[in-house]
Amino acid sequence: MARAADFRMSCGAKRHPKVIKLRRMLKADGVVSWVWLIAFCAEFRTTGSLAGMDYEEIAIASDWTGEPERFVRALVEIGLLDEATEGILSIHDWQEHNPWAGGFEARSARARQAARSRWDAASDADSMQHASETNRKSDCGAESVAHANGSAPSNTDGSANGTANGTASSNAPSPSPFPSSSDSLTDAASDTASRRGGTGAVYPLEFEKFWRIWPGATDGKTEALKAWKKLTSAEKAMAIEDLPLRLKANWAGKETDKLPRASTYLNQKRWQDELRPNRIAALAPRRLSKGMEELRDLYQEAVRDEEGRSDRGVDEGQGQLVEADCRRDSSGGVG
Repeated sequence: MARAADFRMSCGAKRHPKVIKLRRMLKADGVVSWVWLIAFCAEFRTTGSLAGMDYEEIAIASDWTGEPERFVRALVEIGLLDEATEGILSIHDWQEHNPWAGGFEARSARARQAARSRWDAASDADSMQHASETNRKSDCGAESVAHANGSAPSNTDGSANGTANGTASSNAPSPSPFPSSSDSLTDAASDTASRRGGTGAVYPLEFEKFWRIWPGATDGKTEALKAWKKLTSAEKAMAIEDLPLRLKANWAGKETDKLPRASTYLNQKRWQDELRPNRIAALAPRRLSKGMEELRDLYQEAVRDEEGRSDRGVDEGQGQLVEADCRRDSSGGVG
């Protein structure tokens, strides 16, 4: 199941006191990075929790290029991030503002249960078809042996051959014990093969989640699956959690053919490697989408307006002081 493709944000967010305070503390870049953090959670941390992430990892996920601790502590101080007693951080009121993204795990669990049910039903259909074929072959074999010995099955009236009116009985084999189920069972088996992609390979849902994130993955899926099956559940979760962070850090700006193969990443447990910002990518100018550029320009314009009003207030105050000094000097001269 695909993760949340978008997230919700109120149209009045730019006028919210917390956002205004964030803009004053960290300027427009701080607000943009906060929006990126929400987008990151909608895609990779659907519960809104940032458990297991340190300040630097949160800054990388938010595309914040300044001091990581300053950015995170500002969000906590303002109230845009909640901090539990254990030090675990989470997006403030995430479930309330983004219920669709927050319900991803529950929807995913229901989808997995439905997939298991369909798989079990298809397996039962395969078993029934196999039993039907076995019984039919057994019946045909028994009749063949009887004819080879020169005997024939007896009728209910005890006669060796023929019917009550003297007509000869047919030598055709008895019908299958499941005469009407063959077509439906064949259809079920065909449906099972189609879900396997027609190749016989079955890819677990968690592996498919990892493969969708992997950059430029066009081949090597079979080898990656073999390596995936060797991992524990905890290691699989760490690989899925590490990959998007590594794409924004060590691997940022690199060509996909310069990255390790997925099977190498999994076999060598490369998620344990230290996350380090790519210096080449850090020197390159950041590219924002058109919507994010408009948001940045909007906040920068608001900052300029506010600074202009502040400067005009200072100029007016200084003018009043100069005028008062002139009146004082004038009255002193008269006296």
